Amino acid sequence: MWLLCSLIGLASSALIIWQDVKSRKINHWLLFLFGLSGMGWQLLYEPVLGWIHFSFSIALVLAVLLVIGVWAYIVGKQEWLDDRLGLSDIFMLIGIACWFSPEHLLIFYGISVGVILVSANLLVAYDVLKKGKKVPLAAFLAVFFIADLL
Repeated sequence: MWLLCSLIGLASSALIIWQDVKSRKINHWLLFLFGLSGMGWQLLYEPVLGWIHFSFSIALVLAVLLVIGVWAYIVGKQEWLDDRLGLSDIFMLIGIACWFSPEHLLIFYGISVGVILVSANLLVAYDVLKKGKKVPLAAFLAVFFIADLL
């Protein structure tokens, strides 16, 4: 059964990548399915610790989003944050939290966001990506998720 959850997670990740790159709009039901399959995988793989991992991972994501929101408010960049971080990106991060234990989530998020930031800056520096263009964050996170799951 956990194999079915893994396959659903991989398939929905591939669709998330395609939708985010193609139209920058991701179907929220697809993100819900991704998170739900992650929660199912977590509970089937570790029945006792699954709820604890799920709860702490969601709390970590909410803490990260709270810190980002407070930072944007203090610095006065609310419009910049609203323009750069979409609702699909937030839902994708919550969906990823459903898949991982808190420790794995911190490692995954730290590495993936670091690589995404460096990659995006290199693409802008070499004029592959125009400055100010939005980076498909959910698609990049889905690529890292697929690599991690495989």
